[in-house]
Amino acid sequence: MAGCATIPVPTRSDRIGETGSVGGCADFFASLDKQTKQANALDPGVFRVKKYPFTYSLLSYTRFAKEIFTQLNYIIWFPSRPKEGAFDILGGMLDGLNYRVTLDNAGKPLVYETMHNCGCYYKAYPTDRLQVRAQIDYAEPPLILAAPAMNPSEDLMAVAMESRAHYVQHLYPLTRELKPAMLVYSLVDYGQLRSLPYREDNRQSMFGQDSIDPGSKRLERFILWPTGVLSPGAMRQWGRHAVAFAGKRHFDDPFFMDKMFVESEYDKLIKSPNLRHACEGRHPEYSENAGFPPSRE
Repeated sequence: MAGCATIPVPTRSDRIGETGSVGGCADFFASLDKQTKQANALDPGVFRVKKYPFTYSLLSYTRFAKEIFTQLNYIIWFPSRPKEGAFDILGGMLDGLNYRVTLDNAGKPLVYETMHNCGCYYKAYPTDRLQVRAQIDYAEPPLILAAPAMNPSEDLMAVAMESRAHYVQHLYPLTRELKPAMLVYSLVDYGQLRSLPYREDNRQSMFGQDSIDPGSKRLERFILWPTGVLSPGAMRQWGRHAVAFAGKRHFDDPFFMDKMFVESEYDKLIKSPNLRHACEGRHPEYSENAGFPPSRE
């Protein structure tokens, strides 16, 4: 379910990596490596992305149709979103993406989601197991796109991103057979970000007491501060992501699925007690021990 990321014409700012402390206003473009050697002379509290291709994983849970489902979160970090100019309000140090897959109790995907680690650019990709509600009661409606069909036993879900800005362009299935040009990443517990090496034998969280990475603040905060979102555009700790500037909508809302989706007619049908009893009586392979529901194919 981890999937992979594809970025055309990658630059230094597109390298997926692990985070490590350096402090100060490090230049992530031409002199990153030189300045990290001078970490002890820099101001504390800012973190850099090192060269190792790590993806941070985290489990969360949600409720839908009176059931509790598991969510797989995969978080990646980039050294920066390069500024296009002095007045670029979106660019700055450190950037990242959260890719989330919500599974049913049989371990099959229900919905895929993507969000930048600042909480912006949220997108939901429901499978055909879900239907979008005719009316979603959010002040700022979410962007919902259909998930591409795939065979989880043969394919990975790939996340296509734009170079430099890291906007998610689309999702698409990709064969599990590794290609020569593919870079394999390692999974790391997201909890490690709360205790990173910091100057000699000390350790420090990547995030401040306000859950914000102090070195990732963006100029857009001076424009969007009336929304009530703390430091818009800055990278923040999981569980602190507002994904809308109007009204209230949060990435960790355990009831978001009920607010956005309903079960497909097929899923409602196969949950019907009458259908279950009929199938169990006529087809032993549909018994409780063998697993239910039957395949859609």
